[in-house]
Amino acid sequence: MNYIRILALTFSVFTGVNLFSQSNTDSLATLLTTNLDDTTRIDVLGVLSGELFGVESDQAIAYAKEASELAENIGDLDRQGKMLKNVGIGYFYAGDFIDVMAYWQASLEVYQKLEDPEGVANLLSNIGAVYNSTGDYTKALEYFLESLQIAEENNDEFRVGTVLQNIGSVYSNKEEFESSQEYYEKALDICRSLDYKKGIATVGMNLSEVYSHFKSYEKAIAALSESRSIFEELNDPSLPEALNRISLLKLEQNKLDEAEKEVLNSYAISTKNNSKVFLQKADTILGQIYHRTNRSSASITRFKEAIELGGSIGVNRDQQDAYEGLIEVYKKLGDYQLASKAQDSLISLVKEIYNLEQEESFSNLQLKFDLEKRESEIIQLSAENALQEIQVSKARTSRNFFIALASLFFIGGFGFFTFLRNQKLKKDVKEKIDIANYERRISQALHKFVPMAFIKTLGRDHILKVELGDQSEQEVTVVFTDIRSYTSLSEQMTPNENFKFIKQYAEKMGPAIVSNGGFINQYMGDGIMAIFQGAPDGALKACIQMQEAVRLFNEERKDLQIEGEIKVGMGLHTGSLVMGIIGDQTRQDAALISDTVNTAQRLETLTKKYGAGIILSGDTLEKMTDHSQFNVRELGKSFVKGKKEAVVIYECIDGDNIELWEIKKQNTSVFNSAVALFTEGNDVQALRAFKDLAQECVNDPVITNFLDQLNQKTLTSNTI
Repeated sequence: MNYIRILALTFSVFTGVNLFSQSNTDSLATLLTTNLDDTTRIDVLGVLSGELFGVESDQAIAYAKEASELAENIGDLDRQGKMLKNVGIGYFYAGDFIDVMAYWQASLEVYQKLEDPEGVANLLSNIGAVYNSTGDYTKALEYFLESLQIAEENNDEFRVGTVLQNIGSVYSNKEEFESSQEYYEKALDICRSLDYKKGIATVGMNLSEVYSHFKSYEKAIAALSESRSIFEELNDPSLPEALNRISLLKLEQNKLDEAEKEVLNSYAISTKNNSKVFLQKADTILGQIYHRTNRSSASITRFKEAIELGGSIGVNRDQQDAYEGLIEVYKKLGDYQLASKAQDSLISLVKEIYNLEQEESFSNLQLKFDLEKRESEIIQLSAENALQEIQVSKARTSRNFFIALASLFFIGGFGFFTFLRNQKLKKDVKEKIDIANYERRISQALHKFVPMAFIKTLGRDHILKVELGDQSEQEVTVVFTDIRSYTSLSEQMTPNENFKFIKQYAEKMGPAIVSNGGFINQYMGDGIMAIFQGAPDGALKACIQMQEAVRLFNEERKDLQIEGEIKVGMGLHTGSLVMGIIGDQTRQDAALISDTVNTAQRLETLTKKYGAGIILSGDTLEKMTDHSQFNVRELGKSFVKGKKEAVVIYECIDGDNIELWEIKKQNTSVFNSAVALFTEGNDVQALRAFKDLAQECVNDPVITNFLDQLNQKTLTSNTI
C-alpha cells in the first residue's frame, strides 16, 4: 500500500493528462471519429488514456501510443514527451516494468531536448520509484536525488515535496527509519506551505508508520487523524485505510471502545465502496476487539469473514492474522477440535505465503536483471545509430565525385576506424549482457546459501558486491531449534533415509521462519539457526508455528506407518550481534559473532532439561511489542554456560498440543507461584505446591522436572 500510494501521488500531480475536464470516456471516444486537428486529437487521446489507467490498461496504452506517434509526426515535442510518459504509466498499471522504463527513458530524452526542468525532474522521480519497487535502493536514490537537485535549482516546491516523500519511502523500505522520518517531515512542511491537502494526507499516512515503529503512538494517531479529515473532505478512497490504522493503534493502547468506533466506520465505508482489501483488514481488527471484550461469537464471525475475503483477493497477512485470532477464540471456548482444524489451515496458508514471497523475490531479481539488460541494449543501439550516421554521411559525400576522390583515403580510413570501434563496442555490450546474465544466475543460486536479508544487513544489494570485512551490528533475536534424541532416531535409518528425513523436516520448518520476518542463517544437521531483526514477536510466532508443523509432520509419518515421533526444542534470546564476512582472500564465510548466539543455543539445550518445547529469555520477553498475545510461564533463573549472571527464562506454552495447552493455561498462576517459592529457596512449600500441580497436570513434563530437582535436593540434604 505504501508504494502504490507514493506513485499514485506522483502520477496524479505530474502526468499532465487532464487537459480537459470531461470524464465521459464514451463521449470522448465518439469525438475521435470526427475530423479533429492533430493537436486536439492528441489532447483527446491523452485524456482518454488518463481516464482508463488501471481500468482498461491495454486501451489506455493504445490511446497514448497513438497520441505519441502523432505528436512525433507533427514535431510537437512537448505533447510527445507527455504521451510517451502516459504510455509508461499504462504499462505500470499493467505490471510491465520493462516497457515502463523504456517509454519513460524515451520521454526523459524528449524533455531533455526541450530543456524542460519540470518534465525532466518528474521523469527522474518516476524512474526512481520503479527502482524503489524492485529493491534497487541505490539506483532509486540516484534518480530521486538528481530529480531533487533539478527541482531545487528551479524553485519547484511542488516537485521538491514529492521527491522528498519518495526519498523517505526508500529509507523506510531500507528500515533506516530516522532518515525516513527526516525526509517525510521535510515533505510534510512543504505540502503545508503549499496547502496541498492530498500531499499532506499521503505524507501523514507514511509518517505514521515511522512514528509507530518508534512507538510514538500519539504522534502516529495525530498524523493519521489529519489524514483522515482530509480524506473525508476529498472523498478519497484511502479513508478506510486511515481509519483501520487509527483503530490498530488504539488497540495497541488497549483503548478498545475508541478502536471499535474507528474500525466500524471503516467497515461501513468499505462495504459501501466494495473495497475488499480494507474490508478484510476491518474484519480482522473487529475480530481482535471482540475477542478481547469476550464477544466470542461475534469474533468468530469476523475472523471467518476476513478469511473468506482472503480467498477472493488472494492470500495475505491479514488472512494469517484472522486464522491466528480464530484459533485463540476456539481455545478460549475449549473447542480444541475446531482450533486444531484452523491450525492445520493456518500452516497450509503460511506455506503458500512463503512460496508467493519467494516467487516475488525471484521476480524482482529477474526484473532487476532485465532493467540492467535494457540499459545495455540502449548502449548497443546508440552504437548502431552512430555507425548508421557515419554510413549516411559517407553516402552524401559520394555525390560529389571529385570531393569524394580527394577525400577517399581520409573517409575510408575514418570509416574503417569507426567501424572497428563500434564493432568493439557491440562486442563489449554483448559481453556485459552475458556477464549480467551469468551474475544473475550465480546470484539466484548463492542466495539459497547466503540469505538476501543477510546481504542487505551489510549494506549491499547484491551478493557479488560483498567484500571481506563487511560488517553490521544490530539487535536481533536468535532462534535455535534441535530435534530431541535425533542420534537414536537416525540410527534406525539408512544414510539415504536420514537425508530424506532432514530434507522433509527442513521444508516444514522454513516457511514459518521466513513468513514471520526471519531468515535461516544455518542448517546444522537436525538443527536450525534463524535470525529475526526488529521486535522479537515474529520470532516467537515462528516457533509456535514450527511446533504445529512438527505435529503435522508426525501425523504424516504416522499415516505412512513410519515409527518414531519427533519432538523439537527451541530456544530464543534477544541481544546485540555482529554480522559480517570473515576469512581470507581465498576462503570467506558469513559469520555471526556475539554472546547472543551462544545464549540462544544454551536455552535450546535447557528445553531438554525442563521438557519444554519453547524457552525464551527475559530479554526477549521484555523487548516484545506486545507479549500479552502469548501465554508464557516463568521457569525462574538459570546459569547458562558461559555467562556469569543467571538468566531469567520463560516457557511459551502456545506451541503445545491443544490438550496440554489448556491444562497449563488453567494452572499458570498456581504454577508461577510454585516457581517463585522454588526460586526463593522455600523448598518445602515449593515441593507441596508442585505435588498438588502434578495431580492436576498429569502430563506436564516441566512440573515433573521441578519435582525431580526438589526431591534430589531433599535427598542430598538428608544424606548430609
